[in-house]
Amino acid sequence: TEIYTLSLHDALPICLQFKRLNLGVTLTALCLGLSCFGVLDAQTRITNSTTMKVNPGTVITNQQDMLLSNGGVLNNQGTMVINGNLQNNSGSANLGTGTFVFSGSAAQTISGQNTFRHLKINNAAGVGIVNDIEVIDTLELTAGLLKLRNANLKMDSTCKAVGTFSGTAMVAADTSGQLRKIIQNTGVGSFLFPVGDTVGN
Repeated sequence: TEIYTLSLHDALPICLQFKRLNLGVTLTALCLGLSCFGVLDAQTRITNSTTMKVNPGTVITNQQDMLLSNGGVLNNQGTMVINGNLQNNSGSANLGTGTFVFSGSAAQTISGQNTFRHLKINNAAGVGIVNDIEVIDTLELTAGLLKLRNANLKMDSTCKAVGTFSGTAMVAADTSGQLRKIIQNTGVGSFLFPVGDTVGN
């Protein structure tokens, strides 16, 4: 197994030209400063027996699509910004405890089984889900619609919805998909469902 560590120093931008991470390779993005980020400038494909790890405090921007092949592992402990589509065929929904930001300029899709700890939608063109997804801690709606289509979005009992919700920043139940929230029977508190439809938009 090959192991590579990508060290990111204080606000130093880098550009990686990987088209795929090959069999048996582990790539770790490690932040050594207070403000660190890197850029993956081509389609990223994580293949079988390959691990990509983003350490806490590190921000990686994926400019194009990200594909997890069967057996590939993405362990995001920092922040992963995706400007293309995410397709998870790895066989595991667990993507780590970090934040995923969908921030493209064109419409994006999330496909495969995915569980996010923190999910942020910041794309005025919208993000659509193809398969059911789960959010554990935070669903942040900054810009654009998170379109359910025919899939369901499950928010865990600890999950909070944050943002300034509007007709252009919400979960859109545009077909048969449902927004589902686990509510514990504690007898206290309230929850605002940031969901609407696209009629009239």
